[in-house]
Parts: sequence; C-alpha cells; structure tokens
Amino acid sequence: MMFNIAKYITLTVIAGLSLSACEQQTVAPAPIGQSKIQSAENKMVVLPRNMALGSAVIHPPRSVNGFGSTEAQTIGALTGLHTLLQKQGLNLSHVMRLRVILVAGENAGVDYTGFNSGYKKFYGTQKLPNEPLNIISEAKSLPVQGQLVLIEVDIAVPVKDEKDTQE
Repeated sequence: MMFNIAKYITLTVIAGLSLSACEQQTVAPAPIGQSKIQSAENKMVVLPRNMALGSAVIHPPRSVNGFGSTEAQTIGALTGLHTLLQKQGLNLSHVMRLRVILVAGENAGVDYTGFNSGYKKFYGTQKLPNEPLNIISEAKSLPVQGQLVLIEVDIAVPVKDEKDTQE
C-alpha cells in the first residue's frame, strides 16, 4: 500500500493531563475515553475536548508521591498518547511535532533533564530513532495543581490514495 504524501493530514492531539504516571503501581490510570481521530484533509482537528489521560487526583498535589516527577508525568503522557494512537492504527512515528509546557517543581526550577529522560524512553531509541520537532516552553502553572507537564502533538495521518484502494 502506498500513501500520497501530499494528502497527509495534520491533527492535534492533546496528551495533556499526564498525571497517570503516578509512581504508585497500585493505582490504575483513568480511562482515556472514546477518543477517535477524525479524518479531515488539509484541516487542523483538535481532539477531543475532554481527553484527560489519567487526570484523576491520586495523591495530594505536589506531595512527595503526588502526581510524580516531571519524568514520570512525561512517561505517563507519552504512554497514554501511544495507547490512543494504537487504537487508531497509528503509532508514535506519526508524531511530527511536540509542543511541551513544563512547570517548575515546588522547590526547584523546571526539570528539563527529567522531561528529556522520559522522552528518551520513547524517541531516539533503536525502535524509534527519528525524533519529531520539539518546542519546549516554561509556564508558571497549569490548570491542575501538581501538573508539571502538558504535551500537545501534531500527527500526520496517511490517507489512502484512490488508486491504492482499487489495487
């Protein structure tokens, strides 16, 4: 099967509330929900408005075992994104760009090292050597107290060419 590169679709998936990456193994993350990637040629699609990847409050915000470190939240967000993409027949190689917002911890600056450590568990590996473009910004806070990471991604979804469906 061949794909016409001119018909790639850009979608925006918010892998934001990455709080499922709690370091406690006994707590299951909240379900992702019935998210579905919608086809829309040459259009930007933001989905879904209620997608919160395991955003339930598990521990008191910013406690020692709160929502986890920047690294843990990054891993949680990317794991949730990977799961969502797999359900749509896609994978992390379809990610073209990540826009990341990081918040400083209570007693420290922004943990870029923690983010990069979590990120490198998914990208720049032997299985997935090509890395998407990254834009990393710092914010004073995010909507959920204790949230240190918000990741928004653009993915390219190949659309079958009409000739491909007739073959």
